[in-house]
Amino acid sequence: MEFATAGRIVFGRGKLRELPAMARVFGADALVITGKNSRRAEPLLAQLGSEGVHASVLAVEAEPTVDFVRSGAQAARGCQMVIGFGGGSAIEQLRRSQPWRRTRASRLTIWK
Repeated sequence: MEFATAGRIVFGRGKLRELPAMARVFGADALVITGKNSRRAEPLLAQLGSEGVHASVLAVEAEPTVDFVRSGAQAARGCQMVIGFGGGSAIEQLRRSQPWRRTRASRLTIWK
């Protein structure tokens, strides 16, 4: 039996402000997984940019399907980290991200 989860899970009041510095340790390219309203992550994306981290966004419209998980794995190629931002579907997509382990990307989860 095996259980895998994010390398680090961060949550709580004020944690969003700490994320860019945490993320910079992993590298300069990130995939940010959001819920269907990716605009909620705009402050995060701006903060990542100010730390020199380029972020691509993958918005999860509904419960992730197998095909969507595969497309997420493709999107993560070349990224040093995958950041889950939000709750529900975004975090579910991150949890189902076993294919991303093959990309050698670190996973960092932020609940908001």
